[in-house]
Amino acid sequence: MPSLGSILSIASSALRSQQRAINVVSHNIANAETEGYSRQLPQLSPWPPHTTPNGVYGTGVRVANVAQVRDSLLDRSYLREVGQASSERALHGILAQTEGLLGNPSDGGILESASAFFSAFSELATRPDNQSARSLLREAGRQLSSRFREASGGLSDLRAVTERRFVAGVDRINELSAEIAALNGHITADESSGATSNDLRDERRRLIDELGTLVPVAVWERSSGAVGVTTGGLSLVDGPNHTEVEVRTVGSTLGIGIVGRPGLLPEVGGTLGGFLEALNTELPSFQARLDDLAVALVTEVNALHQTGTAPSGATGIDFFSGTSAWSMTLSADVEADLSNIAAGTDLAGVYAAGSNDIALALAQLRDTQDLGGLGLGFEDYHQETVTQLGVRVSSSDTNARVHETLADNLDTQRLSVSGVSTDEELVRLIQYQTGYQAAARVVTAAQELLDTLIRM
Repeated sequence: MPSLGSILSIASSALRSQQRAINVVSHNIANAETEGYSRQLPQLSPWPPHTTPNGVYGTGVRVANVAQVRDSLLDRSYLREVGQASSERALHGILAQTEGLLGNPSDGGILESASAFFSAFSELATRPDNQSARSLLREAGRQLSSRFREASGGLSDLRAVTERRFVAGVDRINELSAEIAALNGHITADESSGATSNDLRDERRRLIDELGTLVPVAVWERSSGAVGVTTGGLSLVDGPNHTEVEVRTVGSTLGIGIVGRPGLLPEVGGTLGGFLEALNTELPSFQARLDDLAVALVTEVNALHQTGTAPSGATGIDFFSGTSAWSMTLSADVEADLSNIAAGTDLAGVYAAGSNDIALALAQLRDTQDLGGLGLGFEDYHQETVTQLGVRVSSSDTNARVHETLADNLDTQRLSVSGVSTDEELVRLIQYQTGYQAAARVVTAAQELLDTLIRM
């Protein structure tokens, strides 16, 4: 049967519960600007009632749990979009740098150097016996070779930097997986009593969000409070255990492999997916086009120049040497002596002063429609390369913007659900404060009743 003691017990439970609820509100307000923090709600529930012959009577209130406010569907959608956005943005950054290496700056680029080179042959054709014209031509050849080497070296440097960033990203995956697994262990232990370890869950979610920018991940929560994390259908984290990944090359394809398992991950997105697309596809493709253009030019120029007779009387001289854009230079003969530059053919094996047919033919390579079997002239082929690159830069930027917008919208929705509104928290603070004051008033009333009973 209810007694004054039970009234005091009920009031005491109300005081403790309202005090704990105020504590939760205070924690929310303190972390209103903390990145990744999720709003917490105290869940009040009645204590089990007391059954007597005279009826069933309540025994007070308790805070059954402090729940974390999150929307798992929004979390999954955000991971999907942020992963795609990170992939496109990483690829765009590399392609934009490639465009800077292969594009057409106002001066000093490959196209401008090639134009100066062909013009130098035209000048030599008008003055085939002039040393200054030959000197100008040799310098133009040096400049053109240098532009090819610079572009090729720049692509190699860009590839090396991207590979280092890729390796660092793979290492970061292992670090994040280990940290998530460790948090799984702590959360499982903390929640074994039925409570929710909200702050550790927030830290785990922040790590998962970061992991989702590196590779596409799927997250599954277990009944124990731990999560499983997979990528490409393969497990990275399972409860307190995690799997390490490594950089691996299969054939000529760079990728990510699970330590102890053969092959590569079948699906890699996120930032590392963008790096892999650049390393395995985009950079090799544009490097190959640069090499093809350099080799075609070297082949055509050398083929014509070999048929001429230089003032030194030599024939069969190469103007350029090299088998790629990186190795393209002037030939040793041309570099050593201007008199080894041929402007025309000989007459009966004797150098013909004033002959300019070779110089004219070389100058006309500017307008050829099929340079070295490329199917296009020098300028058209180079312009096609730059155009293709520009299209890829634009499309990757557009795709990145689309997915970044979607990710930002989803993040805004997540914040509307789990973020802290100080105005709402202040309203709840007043609510719990009022409840505390009411419970205190019950204690006072019970004390007055007890005093009256004692005086009787």
